[in-house]
Amino acid sequence: MSRRGHCRFSEAIRIDPKEAAAYFNRGLAWRSKGVYDNAIADYNQALALNPNSFQAYINRGVAWGRKGEYDKPLRTTTRRYSSSQ
Repeated sequence: MSRRGHCRFSEAIRIDPKEAAAYFNRGLAWRSKGVYDNAIADYNQALALNPNSFQAYINRGVAWGRKGEYDKPLRTTTRRYSSSQ
């Protein structure tokens, strides 16, 4: 993703910091650049705003996997679903 695209998502967040999709999309931009910690932070914020976003869970898990943190997706997903029952 281009620098310009990344900036657009940051601008959207500045305008409306409660827009989960903007955090999710910026997370995709960070992940495509290999900046996994920033991507995970944005996915976390997207999930805080929209806890039902399966795409944010999946992409956060992919980012953790790229970092070699393979157990985190399973632990957080298991915790999320066991606490909702």
